Amino acid sequence: MNERLQTMRERLRSGGHKAVRRGPVADLTAQCDAEGLSWMQRIARLTVCQCRSEQPVIEHDEQIAFTRTVPNVPEIYSRHDFARLTAGRKLHESGPVNNITPDWPALLAQGLLGRREIAVAAQAGAADAASREFITAAIESIDATLELAGRYAQHARNVGRDDMAEILARVPALPARTFHEALQSIRLTHAIGWMIGHYQIGLGRFDQYAWPLLDADLRAGRLTVAAAEELLAEFFMSLNKDSDLYPGVQQGDNGQTLMLGGVRPDGSDGVNELTHMCLRAMLDVAMIDPKINLRIDRNTDPALLELATRLTRKGLGFPQYSNDDVVIPALVECGYTLEDARDYTVAACWEFIIPGKGMEVVNIGAVSLPHAADTAIRSGLAAGDDFDGILRRAQADISRQTRELVDSYRTLLLPPAPYLSVLMDDCLTAGKDISLGGKYNNFGVHGACPANAADSLVAVRKLVFQDKIIS
Repeated sequence: MNERLQTMRERLRSGGHKAVRRGPVADLTAQCDAEGLSWMQRIARLTVCQCRSEQPVIEHDEQIAFTRTVPNVPEIYSRHDFARLTAGRKLHESGPVNNITPDWPALLAQGLLGRREIAVAAQAGAADAASREFITAAIESIDATLELAGRYAQHARNVGRDDMAEILARVPALPARTFHEALQSIRLTHAIGWMIGHYQIGLGRFDQYAWPLLDADLRAGRLTVAAAEELLAEFFMSLNKDSDLYPGVQQGDNGQTLMLGGVRPDGSDGVNELTHMCLRAMLDVAMIDPKINLRIDRNTDPALLELATRLTRKGLGFPQYSNDDVVIPALVECGYTLEDARDYTVAACWEFIIPGKGMEVVNIGAVSLPHAADTAIRSGLAAGDDFDGILRRAQADISRQTRELVDSYRTLLLPPAPYLSVLMDDCLTAGKDISLGGKYNNFGVHGACPANAADSLVAVRKLVFQDKIIS
């Protein structure tokens, strides 16, 4: 890591960027109430308000710009009105759509103006008032984002950063032409989701969608590998800049996940030079975000695994490893198309999701596997069951716990998310907010403490049924 990046990292760790944060914005609830805005319209107004309230900040040594200056997310309903709005419905965690991964390749390929053109075309043929309201909110969200990017470009000119002004004048409005433009586009659009109350927004299969741009830069001589890794390291550091404002169990537990490796949708090997570069960059950066996930299979190059284990030794809690040989067939068995299954990433932690297509609620709760084992062992032995009978009882208890969790989410209510919908597949063309569902809409249930449950069952099998030491 060079001196510029070391200085930047120390400034970040010391919290120097927090000096530009300022107080809350105007009373948004009162504005929305006075105008009689719907929930969808209020979310769009929130996006506009947050973007307009941000003040551009570009440090003299930055190549990837965005520093959050408005730390809070204002309420759009009073507590009383929100309770009335959601009465009798189940809210997931803190409420807003979260734990999903946008279609970042579409953003880089089309730009927000391209997404806006799709929305405008859909608006003309919208079948009902709800669709028209959603598309209007989506367009307002796009325009607010572009206005903020435009102010950042102007600020760059004002402070003599014509290099940054040129990039910010182009992205995220237009398709990214270079690796640098891709990083800047993602940084800004990703941050806005958090600014308006969404959280745990994944970065998807980064080495798959960013590599073609980087490869073109390297071939054209616009970048060297060293210069690209420097940009990559700065991008990674930028994701830690505002993480103290993000919700999570602990700082850093915020779902800024990034997937590397794995097969492409056509089944060919997707590992490329950027896969290795990301791991090398994180070895130097050594910060908690982004969380690196690595897809592996029986054919994974040992050199890649060795590089990943060097990062594991840093003690950051990643990479997390996902085995394609297991995950892809399991997803297909659960109803995912083979092409989509091959394109899986992870949501906030390790739950599998299809980027741009999944509106799954991946963590509605956990099944206690030790409870299932304990219940099965006690009742099964009392009833004189053989070991297979005990296993059937455990399976039945797991099914019961799962049904209870799923039943508790039958009345799930997800608030509108017009901004995130802009970044998802098919929402604009269908005129449907992502909160109403994507291509995949499954619930995810965790199995807690499997080792403890397995140990208990194995002990009973050996001591009671095999060695007959205990009766």
